[in-house]
Amino acid sequence: PVQRFHSPQGQALQRRVVERLKALPGISEVAVNDTIPGRGPTHGSEVTVPGAAHSEKAGLLACDENFSQTLELRLLRGRWLSKNEVQTAQYIAVISQRLARDFFGEGNPLGQRLEVKAFTGPSQPPQDTYFQIIGVVGDLKSAGLERPSLPLIFLPFSVRGGAILLLKTTVEPGSLKHAVQEQVWAEDRDEVIGLSSPLTDLLEE
Repeated sequence: PVQRFHSPQGQALQRRVVERLKALPGISEVAVNDTIPGRGPTHGSEVTVPGAAHSEKAGLLACDENFSQTLELRLLRGRWLSKNEVQTAQYIAVISQRLARDFFGEGNPLGQRLEVKAFTGPSQPPQDTYFQIIGVVGDLKSAGLERPSLPLIFLPFSVRGGAILLLKTTVEPGSLKHAVQEQVWAEDRDEVIGLSSPLTDLLEE
């Protein structure tokens, strides 16, 4: 799925499906990402910043411009990813409060560069890659509710891949299953769809 949706044809299909779902009554937000919130990422990549005397492990979460408002993340500094930055695969990042504190203390991380060691994208071999920090959000659980918050880096899914759609609804989610299936199949009748439980149910389990 990562390779397929990174291709121009796959990205166009994904955009059309997202627009169809946004137009459905009962859906208020649609976001693209690469993992189920609260269940990933569960481990980190080695990251550092120029001039730092240490590195640490931080989870990478690939997403789009709608992810923050869909999950209602707390923006503490700077801004979130823009639609243009996602569509043009800009190497930018929003980081979690813990990661900002670990590397910059009380200083301002905005505009600083973050180095991800052996970063892999859908069409590139592992290589050390720099991202410019544009924002800081509050910490959130990504590896289960019983584990401490992992330092996180939010990247455009267009540079890393992402094939999960997160829907925020104003009605009971189960009532939209058939409508969601039909909107996807209206674009591609052969598409295989996996429908998850509501996020609150997954976290309670």
